[in-house]
Amino acid sequence: MNGINSEHKIRNISVNGNNIDTNEEKAEVFTKAFSDISSNQNYTNNFQSRKRDIELNHKDLYANNSDNADNPKSLSEPFDLHELRRAL
Repeated sequence: MNGINSEHKIRNISVNGNNIDTNEEKAEVFTKAFSDISSNQNYTNNFQSRKRDIELNHKDLYANNSDNADNPKSLSEPFDLHELRRAL
């Protein structure tokens, strides 16, 4: 805020012995890691069964339409930035 332009660079990281230097490569590594962590393969069979049930029989819970905007049970409920910061 003092008029000095300071560019912040994300530190270099190493994945499987390979240095990841560019921000684009780092973004790709992050995307892959997040995808792997979020994979359905990490869920127990019981959880996967429950997830399928919700997805098939309770689509109203995560539908993103105007009818759901005021639904307190909606899983797609909007949130504010301060709520995200608090959660992190």
